[in-house]
Amino acid sequence: MTWLESAVRAAMLQRIGLAVAAIAVIGGLLIMNQRYFENYFAGPYAIPKAELTAATSADQLPRYWVRMKLDRVLDTGIDHITIRTRKGVERGRDVTGHYWVGVVGDRLLTVISHGTTPTAGTEITGYLKTIPADLMGKLTGGQRPEVQKAFLPILLETESFDSNGTMGLWAAGIASAGALLFGLLSLRRYFAPSGHKALTALTGSGVSLADASASIESDIGARQYVKTKNYKLTSGYAVKTGFSPDVKPLAGLLWAYPITTQNKIYGIIPTTKSHSVDFTFRTGKFTEPVGKDASTRVMDHLGRFAPWTFLGYSDDLAAAIAKQRPMVEAAVDQRRMAVMQAATAGPAESAQGTA
Repeated sequence: MTWLESAVRAAMLQRIGLAVAAIAVIGGLLIMNQRYFENYFAGPYAIPKAELTAATSADQLPRYWVRMKLDRVLDTGIDHITIRTRKGVERGRDVTGHYWVGVVGDRLLTVISHGTTPTAGTEITGYLKTIPADLMGKLTGGQRPEVQKAFLPILLETESFDSNGTMGLWAAGIASAGALLFGLLSLRRYFAPSGHKALTALTGSGVSLADASASIESDIGARQYVKTKNYKLTSGYAVKTGFSPDVKPLAGLLWAYPITTQNKIYGIIPTTKSHSVDFTFRTGKFTEPVGKDASTRVMDHLGRFAPWTFLGYSDDLAAAIAKQRPMVEAAVDQRRMAVMQAATAGPAESAQGTA
């Protein structure tokens, strides 16, 4: 197996691991919300009054998505207010609910409704949760002790309970299916690494996979390369390993130039400068971040190992790449042919001179 194929297999192992981890996380989230989904699949529970009034906490009730009838309904006069903020500053307020007190036997149950007014004797559906301490304080403040004791420490929220479960299951199902498909495709590519799109593009351009791998492996082993953030530039290739492997022959590089960007706070105050190199290959272009002094090393490296490439920025060249790309490609081909002919003729001419 070649060096490039091994790099692809290593990337596929990372992808398979990510897919397994994603499925495990989804399963863990479902397990963490097991109580919710048990209620979701069981449906609303017709909770007996005795069970409700005996509860001291919503958390102790195994079935908390319930349906029930209230003996009487009292208006508290308290609205639920939702405050809209942006960057910590209040932008507006909306009434998104109203609080009621329902009589259940000899106990009082706080109910919050969102648009629908609960009525006595009519079945209502909602989910039970612990009542916030500040709301309990507002409801019981100034009340007689026997009234305060009558309040259940539970709140019934009539907002839709099952919509979150439906969306959650759809999201979990789609995410799990996506992760499984991603993992299976990665597993398939693990066993056939030469079919990776980067390697097929390389061989499709007439480059031998074995020769390219041997050259890259030799240069990297001897540390004869320069590095950008994601790529290593060897004597003949730009190669990226890791999660998304890629390889491009420098023979197909048309244009490269360094970029220095002045960063500013709020678009006004200058701070640090960032550096990158823009690469335009026959098969596409990308911009690679580099260190402060690395752009010079990259350009020197390209001048040495890909001297046929247009190096440095110019508006004319940018316009030619955009509007007359075949002409630029032909010019690079001519420059490369001239370099190759000079390299071939050099030793022969030297030998004739010695003779």
